[in-house]
Amino acid sequence: MCVIPGLIQPRALLGRSLLRGLEASGDPVHDDETAFWSGRIGAVLCLTCGVTTVAGFETSHGMDGMRRALEESGIRAIYDRKGDGGADVFSRSGVQAVTWLDAVTLGNAKVLGLKAELGSLEPGKAGDLVVLPVQDPRVFSHPDAPWPERILWSLNGDSMRWVVVDGEGLVDNSRMPHLEVETWTEPAQDAARKLLQKVKGT
Repeated sequence: MCVIPGLIQPRALLGRSLLRGLEASGDPVHDDETAFWSGRIGAVLCLTCGVTTVAGFETSHGMDGMRRALEESGIRAIYDRKGDGGADVFSRSGVQAVTWLDAVTLGNAKVLGLKAELGSLEPGKAGDLVVLPVQDPRVFSHPDAPWPERILWSLNGDSMRWVVVDGEGLVDNSRMPHLEVETWTEPAQDAARKLLQKVKGT
């Protein structure tokens, strides 16, 4: 196993989670229901990929629903603070592993003004961490490869062992026992269709 600090996504576009797979542009006009489901889906993606902190997710409409979804998920949500200039956790192609890992932990914590609280595993900081199974065949990397490379290869939502936010385990063997995600498909699809109709103006 390998233990790393929780990853930080400073511009988490959670309001667009229900529109994945479409080329819709602009800021979707949510209501509380669609923002709730968009926030739910986005938070699950983030947590199962090792992201423990999100910021820059505010939408122009439906923030009550978004806030409710994030609180339910347990992810650390930083309100009213954009991470302009921060590194995108999900942009991994063509990056140097050591540079990327530093950028999405301590670097993004600094961008958000939270370096004293987040971004590294030290006494006095928040208990946000990710545990990765570096010997899992699904995320195999050479045992003599540099640790940053092995960590980057291991960051796969299907193989995440544990994700902990503020000392509370939210992902356990790629599952989220505190959320009944298996029951979400139909209402999330309904909310996504409703949001698309609003985007199209119909």
